[in-house]
Amino acid sequence: MLLQTEDFLESSEYFSWEHYYTKLLVSEAEDTYLQYSKLKLNDVYLNPNEKTAIFKATDIISKIIENN
Repeated sequence: MLLQTEDFLESSEYFSWEHYYTKLLVSEAEDTYLQYSKLKLNDVYLNPNEKTAIFKATDIISKIIENN
């Protein structure tokens, strides 16, 4: 999905894929300690433990994408 978003989603609703993924991130993290806003970075994302967890998840997702 990340590599070929246009094959999975209707694009007429969004000006760009950045808008789509921003909306997705905002909606999925809403009302959680990971709440996301483009206006101000949530301090939790700067916590070393959270950063490490995010980087590990990114590595795992990248490997999954590479194998598909």
